[in-house]
Amino acid sequence: MVTNAIDKSIVSNNVAVIGEDDLVVLLTALTPAEWEMLFVKPSHGKTKTKIYSSKYLQGLGLKNNILFVHAFSRRDTSAEGLKEKLAKHTDVQDVADVFNTSTSFHNAVVEVGNRCFLKLYRAPAKETSLNLHCYHSFT
Repeated sequence: MVTNAIDKSIVSNNVAVIGEDDLVVLLTALTPAEWEMLFVKPSHGKTKTKIYSSKYLQGLGLKNNILFVHAFSRRDTSAEGLKEKLAKHTDVQDVADVFNTSTSFHNAVVEVGNRCFLKLYRAPAKETSLNLHCYHSFT
């Protein structure tokens, strides 16, 4: 759906995608920086209709890291939730940069990968070993 909308935006400057939160993630990640796409999230109950701009979200520094943050964020995939997660966890951007940089050293990728999985498995902050955490979790 998002790629079709991006293809249509080549022909027309006025393209909007209507859908739920996961689409705004794809819209932000896939839309070229020089284009602007609109994402409309319809109202549900007391929640009002919201409109997001790909340029605005990309301007927040979300374009390069939004897929990574989305993959490791638990349930909140809304634009506000992703922005809030990036603001709270500045290390997420550093971690994403390590994964996105082709010249990252193997040890750096392993270290940040372990940190990500420790957070994903809700390990205590003092825990630094994924193997030990898994061992303690199952024994």
